[in-house]
Amino acid sequence: GDGTYMGDGTYMGDGTYMGDGTYMGDGTYMGDGTYAGDGTYNTVDTSTFQDADNSTIASQDEITTARKRAAKNGYRASSPFRKARGSNAGRDRSPLKSRSHIWPLQSMSRDSLQDHDSLMSQRDLRRKSESGKGNIINGMLTRNSMREIENKQVVFDTFIDDPERGMNVRTFDSVPMAENPHDVVIRVKASTVSYKDCIIRKGMWSETIDLPAVPGFDCIGVVESIGDDVNLLQEYGRRIGEDAPQCETLKVGDPVAALVQTGGNARYITVDASRVFKIPSGDCDSAQAACVLSSYMTAYQVLHRARPRDKFDTLEGKSVLITGGLGPVGLATVELALRAGATVVYATIENQYHATLKERHPKGNVIPLPLCPSLWLPHVKGKMDCVVDGLCQDYYKSPRAALNDTGILVCIGANTVLAREGGPGVLGAPVSAMWANTKAGYLMGSRTKTYEVHDSFKREPERFRHDAAYLFGLLSLGKIKPSVAKRIGLEDVPKMHCRMERGEICGGVVVVKPWQKR
Repeated sequence: GDGTYMGDGTYMGDGTYMGDGTYMGDGTYMGDGTYAGDGTYNTVDTSTFQDADNSTIASQDEITTARKRAAKNGYRASSPFRKARGSNAGRDRSPLKSRSHIWPLQSMSRDSLQDHDSLMSQRDLRRKSESGKGNIINGMLTRNSMREIENKQVVFDTFIDDPERGMNVRTFDSVPMAENPHDVVIRVKASTVSYKDCIIRKGMWSETIDLPAVPGFDCIGVVESIGDDVNLLQEYGRRIGEDAPQCETLKVGDPVAALVQTGGNARYITVDASRVFKIPSGDCDSAQAACVLSSYMTAYQVLHRARPRDKFDTLEGKSVLITGGLGPVGLATVELALRAGATVVYATIENQYHATLKERHPKGNVIPLPLCPSLWLPHVKGKMDCVVDGLCQDYYKSPRAALNDTGILVCIGANTVLAREGGPGVLGAPVSAMWANTKAGYLMGSRTKTYEVHDSFKREPERFRHDAAYLFGLLSLGKIKPSVAKRIGLEDVPKMHCRMERGEICGGVVVVKPWQKR
């Protein structure tokens, strides 16, 4: 405007904003919105404000009451010109709140105060108005326009066995904004449903999950807003080295992917910038892109772990065994193993799907085997250069027996063990699953390795980013072809959890399209 913002809540010029809602001087504020002109600010009775059509704006007492009501219901109320102090100040980690927050606007209609959930931030209002999707009347978005930006999430409040009784879709009339300096808000175009989501929902995950929770591991979308310091992280990382959080330069509208453990099954998600990956723009199918970060990244990095460093990028002349070959990771591993030059790939799957696998690979270099270890082991015992086991049917005994003298076993999960358990253990994961992981990681020798995609990201973030860029590049060029088993809306997620636990879904990744209508 005609004054200078000093960075500490003070406007110098015609009037000084004191941070407590008081305007000094002639009472004129010339900033993003104009008081003088659109309406006259009453310097005698500051409890009301008359706008252009002479409708009365809420008094300061009414605004204060609304702020208290908002805070009581878990929302953050703060000045639009003053940020919360500290890295977590004012931050609500509950996914139910979507980290949405309410600005206590100086001019606010009384009708809007009746429903605090529908209030929008100043930045929301400006952006919606500039895009032509909303109308601002004295700093407030009209109610009809608010409905256009419905934010939805799949939510469970407690750890539950029955997803159809304990999961539901909740709707909000506000869009989360980047509150903390390193936050990135993503408008989600596609996310996934996996068996890991079922494990988390039951409370059987090995890490702590805050409740209420939104399921969904991976998501693809576009940047909606970014924190103030997101684009400083890259320079910070160059200065102090690998200990710094790494991220890419981002701007609103960039197509991105995010690696998350929860939160994906929603229309908007707030993610730390270090977990956001830029992806190629263009005609790439968002549903196929959603398959890359967990499924294809796991397959790609697992196959690299199974090779000596001098032959890191090739499986030429090698034999590979994959348990659970029709699951999302199994299919990706089969595809990438053949791409790396493997002579033959064996995949254990249920008998009724053997013909399906052969149709996918008509050259005859992919051989389906029975799912039961006692039936498939005689065909491959002592012959395999690489075995990838995500089932743990007999605590990795049969997969280890399938190796030749130089072969490598990579353990990527214990789905069979988890499926047998009735519920979580004392520390979340059942003792049997913890024993399986301990055995693979420490007791089976140097030719047995373990892998988990989030652990890989934490240990080697730069290598992870490099591999992700390579895989998204292959996708954009059509060199890999992720298999999407189902495309569903948010309302179908609970039912899909049930079907997944019953073993009814195979042949690819289940992708959630959060804006899809029934």
